Order: sequence, then structure tokens, then C-alpha cells
Amino acid sequence: MPECWDGEHDIETPYGLLHVVIRGSPKGTRPAILTYHDVGLNHKLCFNTFFNFEDMQEITKHFVVCHVDAPGQQVGASQFPQGYQFPSMEQLAAMLPSVVQHFGFKYIIGIGVGAGAYVLAKFAEELVNNTELVQSYRQQIGNVVNQANLQLFWNMYNSRRDLDINRPGTVPNAKTLRCPVMLVVGDNAPAEDGVVS
Repeated sequence: MPECWDGEHDIETPYGLLHVVIRGSPKGTRPAILTYHDVGLNHKLCFNTFFNFEDMQEITKHFVVCHVDAPGQQVGASQFPQGYQFPSMEQLAAMLPSVVQHFGFKYIIGIGVGAGAYVLAKFAEELVNNTELVQSYRQQIGNVVNQANLQLFWNMYNSRRDLDINRPGTVPNAKTLRCPVMLVVGDNAPAEDGVVS
């Protein structure tokens, strides 16, 4: 496994070549950040400003970043031949395992925008069926975390009180946070509806 892949790569997949740009080098067992852009963009137009932001650089220096360009969308791409059948959204998602396997990424953090978010979501649904990955997490939790201590923490978390925070304008004299906040929630989280609303 190479120690540094920094730069541009063309990866063979079942549905054609995929242009990938790697920034940084693997950091031990930390996950790779994998990005996928929206329609009408490529990784540079979609993510350069975000990843060049000073606060984001503080985060990304701890990870290898893998930017994926959809077929033919990279800077300087040649025109597809007449009659070329562009991959379906499902096929675009099915191209990503080739990238993950090529670089030997064990875990990834996906950042997608618009169509890219759709492709990554399709890819993540495939990962749900990866029982080996799920089993690995279960084993790590079971072996690394003291189960009695975990139970105490879980019991306390389960008996937590509501934060009693509301968005300004929804409740008179609403109590709210006075700093910028980004809420992240998983699809199957019990608090998903509250976070979204």
C-alpha cells in the first residue's frame, strides 16, 4: 500500500474510468474524507472554497481527502463520443467501491452536495449490507469499551432532560444558542425529526 497518493488518479471501475484527486496521505487507521460534487460542477468548483477555509484545514490535516469527479466532469475532460451512455445514479454509486478498494480505505466520511449526496447515499445503502464492517464495529465496541461503564453512561444518557431550546420566532422569549451551530443527524436517529424541523 503506497504511503502517499497525493495528486490525480484515473481509477478503473466496472462502469469506466473515474477521475479522483487525493490530498494528503493516510493517517493511521483514521477514515478518509470522500467528496462527491453536484451537477454542473466538479470537485474544484464544488469543494475548493470549503476545503481552503482556514477552520476546515485544521480538520483536514488529520485526514486524507479523496475528491471524486463524476465521469467526464473533471477540468480538461475530453468530450464523450456520440452515443455514449452516461452511467445511471446507481452505477455512479457502484463505481465508488473500486476507489475505496484501490486506495485500501477501511472507513470513509462522505461529503456530498446535491447529486453527489444522492450518489453517496446510494453507496451508503450498499454499505449497510456489509456485515463484515458492522461486525468489526460490534467487535471493537465489545472489546475496547468497558461494558459496565458503558451501561452507566447509557443509563445516564437515556434519562437526560430536554435541552428546552427553540428557534427564535417559534416560541415567545425562546431560549436558544448564541453561537453558530451545525446539527448532524443520522437517518435512523430517534431525534431526526426534531433536528430537521
